[in-house]
Amino acid sequence: MLLHVLTALQVLVIADALFSWALAPNQFPRSVTKPLLDPIYAPVRGLLQPFTGSLDLAPLLALVLLFVASRWLESRA
Repeated sequence: MLLHVLTALQVLVIADALFSWALAPNQFPRSVTKPLLDPIYAPVRGLLQPFTGSLDLAPLLALVLLFVASRWLESRA
């Protein structure tokens, strides 16, 4: 079950990153994905902000962390 949640979050992160290129944060579907993912992005942005400035790499790092967590869970099963 947890693997399915992690996979869904990975898909949401990818979708939100793609949507961010063309849509404002208040436009649908970003108005749905942004509030769901902001709690995940916030701590990552806090870590990256001093190093990246205005470049937002939080989705990329969040995706990598979700991928690592899902692979770790799969190896434990």
